[in-house]
Amino acid sequence: HKQTVLAWSPLGGGRLTQGLDGERRQGQGVSPALAEVLQRLAQRESVDVAAIALAFVLAHPCRAVALVGSTQIERIRQTGQALHVQLSRQDAYDIIQASMGESLP
Repeated sequence: HKQTVLAWSPLGGGRLTQGLDGERRQGQGVSPALAEVLQRLAQRESVDVAAIALAFVLAHPCRAVALVGSTQIERIRQTGQALHVQLSRQDAYDIIQASMGESLP
């Protein structure tokens, strides 16, 4: 239908980068497994975790547009890092599996 997919709030309103010590506080943050994968990829790519999350959205074959809202100028500048991240199919599967808590077939 020639429609563009919009990934609204791909950083979860900041929740994605909070609680990456694996501790969930009042439903915020991410699971320890997902935190480990995101941190491993961020370290490998020399970027922050937000850049990995944005690169994940941008790597999707549907060519989604990531809608990021922030009042922090530095955070907006950092989003450009995602354009230089190369995630393999295995990287994407690792993120999906960690976020779901189960293996893909």
